[in-house]
Amino acid sequence: MGCLFLMLLMVNIAAISQQASESTGEDKSSNPLEWKSFDMCAIVSATEDLFKFILSDKGLRFNPVDDRYFISGSLDAKVHIWSIPDRQVVDWNDLHEMVTAACYTPDGQTPEGSLLDIIRNAYDLLSHCDIKIPKIEGNDKYVDSGPPYLIFLHPALGPLWEVTRQKFHGGSISKGSELQIEVAEFSWRNVQLHGSLIVVAENILGSTRINENGELKLRYAHRCGRCKLQNIKVLNEGIDWTLGNNTYWKHDVQRFEALKVILHGNAEFEATDIVFQNKVQELHKSSTE
Repeated sequence: MGCLFLMLLMVNIAAISQQASESTGEDKSSNPLEWKSFDMCAIVSATEDLFKFILSDKGLRFNPVDDRYFISGSLDAKVHIWSIPDRQVVDWNDLHEMVTAACYTPDGQTPEGSLLDIIRNAYDLLSHCDIKIPKIEGNDKYVDSGPPYLIFLHPALGPLWEVTRQKFHGGSISKGSELQIEVAEFSWRNVQLHGSLIVVAENILGSTRINENGELKLRYAHRCGRCKLQNIKVLNEGIDWTLGNNTYWKHDVQRFEALKVILHGNAEFEATDIVFQNKVQELHKSSTE
């Protein structure tokens, strides 16, 4: 615990030192060795806070599947993953505000790592549907750059991959693209995606109604939204991948352009032999009787 405390303390002292230099406007020309200014009161206070943090139930947490690593927060607004054998930080994420609690998921996976697993599953699924799509590399490839693309497919597309694969065939998804499908009744035939395509249905699994007891009940497969795409191209600027505040695992991103189809009630959308290009397009389809 002593070594861990010292490693964490060094990170926090460095953060305090950086803040002090910025607040005092230190001139590097008068400080050629680039010594940092230290506020000892701040360091003592930070040490006390850090010690309380470590001893609390929200303090540093060890990886549940590999206790050679642990995760911690710090005053520099970053979450750090530490390697005990190497005695150094092996990964970090800037959250832009002081971190007062940190923990792992039960399987020891980070949110970013879980997102890459989701995208790998999508690659395995779609690459077997004759869809050209870039292969996912190792996690370390995307530490600073983010994922190569985003694909979110609703589980209602099929409980089994064999079912979902019947709904996708042909086409391509380029690097930097975004695909979000939130509809069960869906058909993709020879679609070329370069940018962002989002299809969202209000009634994914079916419509809802209130029963005799006043309870809201789902009527499966009743008045569902439907979407059919065949021989189309979606060409737009999509996600702004240069922004540092994009949170990809939350799907909280900024876009230059996108094609978004919103299906209300049991609305149906069908597009054949069309090019959707270079616009922010939000297409609303209303219910049909």
